[in-house]
Amino acid sequence: MAGLKRLGIRVPEDVKVFGFDNQLQSRICTPSLSTIERDPVSLGTASAELLLSLIRNKKDAHPSGTILNCRLIERHSTAL
Repeated sequence: MAGLKRLGIRVPEDVKVFGFDNQLQSRICTPSLSTIERDPVSLGTASAELLLSLIRNKKDAHPSGTILNCRLIERHSTAL
């Protein structure tokens, strides 16, 4: 967003900017960055369960079949 500002491009008036993972920087930058927030506990739990299933050579371990919830956090970089 700093690069856009240097070019005279306004966020969110001229372009909307969106991030991922809800890092601290997304909350403290100006304008604050809209983002997707993942649940790191659920991600870790699902990863550990899948890894253990693969280690135990279980046939029901399907890496592509796991869906985790996430949350949209709308901030000033996408809202007017």
